[in-house]
Amino acid sequence: MTRGRISEHVVESVLKAHDIVEVVSRYVRLTKRGKYWKGLCPFHSEKTPSFAVTPDRQIFKCFGCGLGGTVITFIQHIENLSFAEAVRKLAEEAGISAAEAEVAADLTRQEEWRGAWFDLYELACSFYQHILKFTEEGKRAVAYLRGRGIGPEAIETFRIGFAPARWDALADILRQKRIDPSIAEESGLIVRKADGSGFIDRFRERIMFPIFDDKGRVVAFGGRTLDGGEPKYLNSPETKLFSKSSTLYNLHLARPAVRSDNTVVLFEGYVDVIQAWSAGERRGVASLGTALTEEQVRRIRRLAERVVLCYDGDSAGRAAALKNAELLESGGCSVRIAVLPDGCDPDEYIRRFGGERFRREVIGAALPSVKYRLHDFRKNFRLQEEGERHDYVRGAVEFIAALDLATEREHYVRELAAELAEFGVSESVLRQDVEAAHLRLRSRRRFDGKRAALAKRGLSGSAGKASSGSAVFDVERPDYWNAERFLLAVMMADADVAFLGSAGIGRVVSRCRACRVGGLFVCILCGGEVARPQRFHGDASGSEVGGAGGGNRMGRPDGAGSAAGGRRLYSENPVSLDQDGN
Repeated sequence: MTRGRISEHVVESVLKAHDIVEVVSRYVRLTKRGKYWKGLCPFHSEKTPSFAVTPDRQIFKCFGCGLGGTVITFIQHIENLSFAEAVRKLAEEAGISAAEAEVAADLTRQEEWRGAWFDLYELACSFYQHILKFTEEGKRAVAYLRGRGIGPEAIETFRIGFAPARWDALADILRQKRIDPSIAEESGLIVRKADGSGFIDRFRERIMFPIFDDKGRVVAFGGRTLDGGEPKYLNSPETKLFSKSSTLYNLHLARPAVRSDNTVVLFEGYVDVIQAWSAGERRGVASLGTALTEEQVRRIRRLAERVVLCYDGDSAGRAAALKNAELLESGGCSVRIAVLPDGCDPDEYIRRFGGERFRREVIGAALPSVKYRLHDFRKNFRLQEEGERHDYVRGAVEFIAALDLATEREHYVRELAAELAEFGVSESVLRQDVEAAHLRLRSRRRFDGKRAALAKRGLSGSAGKASSGSAVFDVERPDYWNAERFLLAVMMADADVAFLGSAGIGRVVSRCRACRVGGLFVCILCGGEVARPQRFHGDASGSEVGGAGGGNRMGRPDGAGSAAGGRRLYSENPVSLDQDGN
């Protein structure tokens, strides 16, 4: 029996030679839980571990994304390899020489096109390097790079080159090398002329930055214009070897330092990474733009737990840092954000103040994401103005209240109080406001969760109504209106709920004194004490419920009051209210 061209006995030999826990532990931090080993899934973003490895069966399974299989499957996905490549990698690690011939034969056809493409990109990279180093055209590019603080060592390390202004310089070289033009076109190096008569270079008169895969092979290029033309940066198109959404620039060089320190320093572009490298910061990678993707987050999280974001100091850079910090934190990373002077980028800062100061005062002094958000938020207010100070305090309180950990909230309450001490703002008052806001937010989340669950059952309606023609919730209405409406619907649908009042909690209110929203005997939104309770089922005489039966305010239907003709406030079928709550 074979799998493709690889026989089953070879696959079995590879599986037996490896302990799946040991292999997976190279990429995922696992914790033993009974007979399983658990950790955060490396294939999707999550905060609670749903990834399990079963040593007895030598398999893994993620109950979040559904991916599972053997150690070969794991290596396939974690290293982005084909089945044959994963078998070969594991066979080489285990020293299984018998597998090499079979695997090599299977890989031959699979890698024919890959090898041709890698050779093509390598040829183009060498061509661009030659133009930069040995031609008159290249001298202008070298002068520009030196003006940006990029010297010969960095040029050599990152294999920077220059694409000449001539329309078909590279296309002519490829023609001389008898390279199939259709392959070169598919690789993104050349493009077909509008009249279809031939091919021209994609990159012209640009400084060329090769983009490498994890093994240091060239898979694409980024070209920067010299004369300020548009676009400023031009990247290779997406190909079989290059996906911008999953690529991290300089990962092949930064990996050892990242692994050693368990920290990634994330920049916006090539020049920032190169300048930081020259300044001694060897953990830097770039996301090829400010828009970080979930796939890039997963790759970062597989490498390290901590991330330092170092983006431009302008408003766009700060906004991108805040957005990407949230994405990284949702992916399980601990995030700090470097603070740069307004309008200053990492490249400029290093050239002005030097590498040592950059490492110490920018990267080393990066703020936790929460503190950075408060720091960035404060820039919008003049605290000497009373009205703006109150607005800042309200916003800061709401932000701190959204933190889940009480210790974290306490820490930032103290910092906020210290910041506002000169204005006479009390720490104890801030703490009360934060905890009240946190309680409201927590209750609101629970309420929204229940609303979402009801929506799935066809019981909610905002813009439109459920298919049954009825709706419980209307998001255009105030929360207290929805809360009371929901309570009424449940009480009228369920006799047991309606008559819980016999235990003394059957009251409804219009407003809650604590959160000014509304709810029950204890406000369902904030847990605060109610104001002006009103009896839902009438007065003590039972005028609305239970008729002459009186006695029991809630008048259970099995009592005499119900038999005497009192109205029933429950139904055998679920009942919901119309848009006016009737």
